[in-house]
Amino acid sequence: MPLINPMKKIPKKVIWFTGLSGSGKSTLANSLISQLRKQKFSCILLDGDEVRSGLCADLAFSENDRIENIRRIAEMASLLLKQNDFVVYQKQYQKIYQYNLTLEFGSVKRFRTQG
Repeated sequence: MPLINPMKKIPKKVIWFTGLSGSGKSTLANSLISQLRKQKFSCILLDGDEVRSGLCADLAFSENDRIENIRRIAEMASLLLKQNDFVVYQKQYQKIYQYNLTLEFGSVKRFRTQG
């Protein structure tokens, strides 16, 4: 059964999965990406650890650096959403700052896995 009715125009989405280590974020995110691709949606998966070690490698874990990390991810998601129907991001749970909700990239859905 399709996740989304292919006849209905959908708004582009950024979907954030957050949760503790081992809580199933990657499993859920990968499953969602797989289902969306089967339905011919363009989508991309961003892994928080990979982003942290690449784009944000110059940042530490101070409060200001954490805010900058989230800002960079939100900016990247905004750019990627211009060329994809869905951007799925998964990262270990920590406080999600309000900054990411202020960008104009469709609607933001955050899913926190239990763990």
